[in-house]
Amino acid sequence: MKRLLGMILSAALVITAAVPAYAAESESKQLETVIKAVKSVITVAEDASFSYDTYQTQNGNDTVRLWNLNWEKGKDHIYVSALSDGEITSYYHYNDNQEQEKKGLTSLSREQSQQVAQEFLQKVLPAGIAVADLKLRENWVGDQTTNYIYDLTRNGAAGRLLVKDISFSITVDRYDKTVSNYYSNNLLQYLNAKLPSDSGLIDKAKAESIFLKNNGLKLAYIPVTDYQNKSVTAFVGYTRDDNNFLIDAKTGEVVNYTQYYYIGYDKGGMGSAESASAGNVTLSPAEQAEVSTMKDLMSADEAAKILKNKVALMNKAGKQTGSSFNSDYFSKTEYYWNINFERGNGTVNAKTGEIQSLYYYGDLPESKSGISKEKAESIAQEFIKSVAPSMSEKVQLARSAQDTDTSWTINFDRIENGIGVYGNGMQVSISKANGNIFSLDTSWSNIKSFPTHTDNLGQEGAFKIFDDNSVFAPMYIVPNTDITLYDTEAHAVNKGTFLAYGFEKSSSFMIDPATGKLLDYRGKAYTEEKSGVVGYSDIAGKWYEATVKTLLDNGYYIDSELFEGSKKITQEEFFRYLFAQYQSYQDTDDLYEMLKNMGVIEASEKDPSKVLTRQEAAKFAIRTLGLGKAGELQGIYKKAFNDKIAPQYEGYAALSKALGIMKGDSKGRFNGGNALTRAEAAVIILNTLNAK
Repeated sequence: MKRLLGMILSAALVITAAVPAYAAESESKQLETVIKAVKSVITVAEDASFSYDTYQTQNGNDTVRLWNLNWEKGKDHIYVSALSDGEITSYYHYNDNQEQEKKGLTSLSREQSQQVAQEFLQKVLPAGIAVADLKLRENWVGDQTTNYIYDLTRNGAAGRLLVKDISFSITVDRYDKTVSNYYSNNLLQYLNAKLPSDSGLIDKAKAESIFLKNNGLKLAYIPVTDYQNKSVTAFVGYTRDDNNFLIDAKTGEVVNYTQYYYIGYDKGGMGSAESASAGNVTLSPAEQAEVSTMKDLMSADEAAKILKNKVALMNKAGKQTGSSFNSDYFSKTEYYWNINFERGNGTVNAKTGEIQSLYYYGDLPESKSGISKEKAESIAQEFIKSVAPSMSEKVQLARSAQDTDTSWTINFDRIENGIGVYGNGMQVSISKANGNIFSLDTSWSNIKSFPTHTDNLGQEGAFKIFDDNSVFAPMYIVPNTDITLYDTEAHAVNKGTFLAYGFEKSSSFMIDPATGKLLDYRGKAYTEEKSGVVGYSDIAGKWYEATVKTLLDNGYYIDSELFEGSKKITQEEFFRYLFAQYQSYQDTDDLYEMLKNMGVIEASEKDPSKVLTRQEAAKFAIRTLGLGKAGELQGIYKKAFNDKIAPQYEGYAALSKALGIMKGDSKGRFNGGNALTRAEAAVIILNTLNAK
């Protein structure tokens, strides 16, 4: 639930902008229609308090009114956003006490959970969209919920095609067995769109050829940031231009698909007041070294002069309003001044004087012509040579230049040893009216060394692997108001809804050019985050069937096709079973680091491939419940079992019996030294989770 909560609340905040409610008769009639439509789908207490607000928004050429309805009764809250005809765009039901009251596992099966979700969708989906049109992209079990994300598809001459970025998220409360969250992504844009015919599409081979010809796949250095050790390393992998690169499925034209996000600029300053007793304070050697270093660096005023001397528009940015000084987190020998003006800001390397970033936010000319793309590229190249010569030597002009009505944005990729550095480069924005530069952004990872590499795949080999794992196919593109499309000449275009070849799944992995293996963001073997296995074919009729299925329905599983209940379980398998909701994407080292931080295991106890004993399972179960200190105590517990127990496990054994985690065999024996089977592990894990 927590994973979806941020998204739902963010959407609600966008919709519930502080706009006055309308009281005209037409609006009151709409409000009545909306309330009735919503209450036909969800249950609301008759004595709940009610409030609402409404606002109009532009959806393409249409004006749309959104209604936000709120019901409250005690600690129970319901929030709904809907269109004037009653179409629900989001729903959120929350009780202030629910997280404290709900403990242990629930009896709601996977099949029942999905049925709850689909029954809700059947009632809430807009006219023209059926449950059969939805394709389950992802589902996972949270602490108290099962969560689903469905993508929209449409049937046509070319088969069933994805509608890109139109999705429906739904959360089922496993305790109440009801839907607690529902959110439709980009639904307004879809309802207003007219889908084109899917006949006359170019074939996939041609689309692939165009994609590769235009460098849709790139071999690049991928930076790996280690904040704990304050270092940045790199590995080499094939990456793809994911959302920003589409092939028009009818014309073969390359279309850049760019979504813009607001970037905030920090306006921090440095204090100048001195403490009255500062004269009596002495500096440590480390502090004195920093003071000495700063004497050799430029001042804030000198950094401000560089910005004004090098950038024409910064002379119109007004007076200096503040400054801050900092070192690079990953390289303490790199220092920067951040200078703020009334209508702009900039960052300057305090040692070299190179400008890292700037932004002028004063008025700019409205002219829509005057500077061509080629001229803008030339201006940008000369500019970065002037303001950042050391970096300009390591960049090359990128394909994805962009234009708006009044400006050009020119992009440069960072190149090292002949290949790019993923996410690194420079971006310059230029006024079309007069060629003035009003923005510079630099992304430059502080990588100390770049490894050598071997490319056994080539672009075509890498493309096939991406296609096998992410599906390159034609799909409907329904741009929303936050997305701008660019043609091959980097001009902004309005294509409306159209068909394009692209990858159905987002790129969450890279490809090793030497082996073809999938790599994660750290360069390690990629493991897809899973919601768990669907079921096991070998548990029917076994004494542990109900236990294993209850765990499976609650998101706890052993990742294999067969359960093999009599098989002995290793230490790592036990932990992956016990923490299945949290570790599906972690490698062994990450898993054990998490367990160590949680106090479940000590570093000296790590032995992933060792077969686990019953007494070790008791110890780890008790520590999982936060009772490790009590389990360590010896000589204070009554004898819990009829056989002899090693002294260091007496407390863990006694607590495990008292809490109903381990009950012993038919003769009341603990059998602490016996190897643990998967079936026995399932019982211990279920009892541990219910004891929380």
